[in-house]
Amino acid sequence: MLINMRRLCLTLGLALAACVLAGNAHAQGYPNRTIRIVVPYAPGGGVSVLAQIIGNKLSELVKQPVVIDNRPGAGGNLGPDAVAKSPPDGYTILLHTSAQASAGSLYRKLPFDPVKDFVPVTMVIATQLLVAGSPKTPATSLRELIALAKARPIARHKRPAFGVIGLILFRNVGVGPIGRRFNQSSESSPPR
Repeated sequence: MLINMRRLCLTLGLALAACVLAGNAHAQGYPNRTIRIVVPYAPGGGVSVLAQIIGNKLSELVKQPVVIDNRPGAGGNLGPDAVAKSPPDGYTILLHTSAQASAGSLYRKLPFDPVKDFVPVTMVIATQLLVAGSPKTPATSLRELIALAKARPIARHKRPAFGVIGLILFRNVGVGPIGRRFNQSSESSPPR
């Protein structure tokens, strides 16, 4: 993971400034105690590693401890729930992916409001979505993959299947139009 340290420092500075403005900063100055970065994923994953890098640099900049609090579970909703229920004082920060934006449409009931209970501070990193498959698959492009899916539908459904993340993309990010463009419908299947 290549991280531009100048951009990271600027991001951290903006995040810190936003926390000060958003929270109720006390007279003794912010920050004067431990800052907690909540990550709604398991330790060791990409977001957790990024949080550790940010936390280390942030701690160095503000001269206060920064703790990474991994809260995996409930489809990535345990972490946001903990942050939504914490005091809005700038000491608890959520580091999430763009999955936070789709939580409201994916779950009928959440213990928090994904829009009203959070204030976006900054984008920390930009990533890309990609289509990946087994090296044994003969397709080497999206067009070839769609043709292969049309030619070999799974028997019980008579149409191609894709993993659960595909269902999320299909419903919320607009991957569905690709299937329509190629005159094809799809069905979700859980990953193996």
